[in-house]
Amino acid sequence: MFKMIFKKLFVFRPLYLLVFLLSLYGLGASPISILPFFNLPLIFLLVRINSITNNLWLFVSLAIGTGFSYSEQGAPSDSYFANVWVLTIVGAAVALLTLLPMIITKYLIKFIKRNQFFNDKILNSDENNSYTTSQFYLFLFPVLWTITWSMFRRYIPLGSWGDWAYTINNSGYGGDPIMQITSIGGLSAVNIILALMAQITTDYFIYYHMKNKFEVQQLENNNNNSNENHLIDLISEEGEEETPFLQNNQNNQDNQNNNKINKMKIKAEQLSIQNWYLRFGLIILLLVIIIFGSHRLYYLEDSNLENIGKLTVGCVLPPPGSNIEKMMKLTDALATQHNSKIILWAESAVDLRDDDELELLMTRAKKLANKKKFYLGLTYTISEGGSARFKKKNMLTLIGPNNETVFDYQKTHPVPIAEYSTESGPGGNLRVENIEIFNKISKDSISINVSGAICLDMDFPELLTTASEADIVLQPAQTWSSIIGLQHLKMASTRAIENGKNDEID
Repeated sequence: MFKMIFKKLFVFRPLYLLVFLLSLYGLGASPISILPFFNLPLIFLLVRINSITNNLWLFVSLAIGTGFSYSEQGAPSDSYFANVWVLTIVGAAVALLTLLPMIITKYLIKFIKRNQFFNDKILNSDENNSYTTSQFYLFLFPVLWTITWSMFRRYIPLGSWGDWAYTINNSGYGGDPIMQITSIGGLSAVNIILALMAQITTDYFIYYHMKNKFEVQQLENNNNNSNENHLIDLISEEGEEETPFLQNNQNNQDNQNNNKINKMKIKAEQLSIQNWYLRFGLIILLLVIIIFGSHRLYYLEDSNLENIGKLTVGCVLPPPGSNIEKMMKLTDALATQHNSKIILWAESAVDLRDDDELELLMTRAKKLANKKKFYLGLTYTISEGGSARFKKKNMLTLIGPNNETVFDYQKTHPVPIAEYSTESGPGGNLRVENIEIFNKISKDSISINVSGAICLDMDFPELLTTASEADIVLQPAQTWSSIIGLQHLKMASTRAIENGKNDEID
């Protein structure tokens, strides 16, 4: 079975092998950022020229490549992305959302061209308005593509996981100049550029093929005419009476064929010329975006760093068999040895059984934070009413140095399947609070706005826009491995760019 699928995909269809390889190395947590500029047009081209049944094989090759691109080799067996089923679901979801707007575009255009009312009343697609029609077709796929991924980010429990917009950023900290455009239009701005590039690129190959095809047809038609004229001459030499009729009939048919082929050839040439201008315009647009992004990065990295306050921060990873006592000892050591002003625990550092343990945790945390004068981000899980019969709450509580609770936050988006026993938070807006941090050495204080979100919450751009005024966003997570951790970092840094900030502590 596997050998048959392998032959079907990669031996008899080498372009599908190319899609697999481009997806394997161009998607996932650490992509080669240039590959999506080849992969997306290739996938769209295969959808446009192949039948609907062939899209199934395209789906399989894309899903397998995407799934492997997120795999964590050597990760513990209980890791999300070492699980075959998780990789299969992720790969299939990304492949489906990639192909869906492409297939819809293809068959929607076919429907529109066959619908006389739509052409006459809406597009006015006659000879004088062909420009309007071509522009409609040009932007149809980019719009559908951008809407599809926007809806996915907003309503699917995976958030922005799998979004193609992340694939052009392999720096891990949002340093790619093109990604800076997300400060203007979010991930949708990157998506519409990728889709527009795919549309223009595939148009070029299709128009080039059309033009060559019509030239060959015209040449073959001329050769056929020459042979048929020779046959008519032979008939004429034998004195057939119907020769004039044959001659006239053949001439009329030849003229009709030539006119039809010439019109198609001229149309293909016009589209090809128009596509050249579009390709040139797209290059100019990309250059403008790169210049804008490079200038923004230069301004942030060189001009602003001297004016940005610096803080010593720290994170505490829970040891095996973690409990309140162990976490407090590690936190105390970090605050004492490094004078950390903000310390954050990793996600779900301790599992609390009841409200009494919660009160104990808060008492000890406030006492330590007051003694060492720092802010402590506590992470814990607790069941409603302390009963195991209820789902757990995944919590983040920020404690201040003056025995105050700055904010409480409950995880809004638990990881699907993996956190089936975790209760979703109320969602809505993230809290943004202003805090003062005193520096004993410089004898001054820093005033910053701080907010918090837990793990997958950071992958929902719309949720993080509610914390756009925050200078620091605390994000405890459990999946900070070498590969998936990089993907989290990429997403978190993109949230900072989208909201106009350059500081983020994870």
